Amino acid sequence: MKNLSSWLIAIFAFAFWLYRVVATALYSMGTELVLPPMDMIMEILLLFITFNITYILLWNIYVSKCRNYDK
Repeated sequence: MKNLSSWLIAIFAFAFWLYRVVATALYSMGTELVLPPMDMIMEILLLFITFNITYILLWNIYVSKCRNYDK
């Protein structure tokens, strides 16, 4: 993942995951949101999916840097 586009996708995935965490926390506290979530189960599912995507993208960045370390 040497391209800028790869980094931008990883940053977007992390930012979206952070947004989902905040939205879930606010929804569970009963605070009104600009875009209200459908339900809590959907929020938990989105958190799980986006966390896994973010983890995979960031792991690929880490591994690609380690492989190029010896060169």
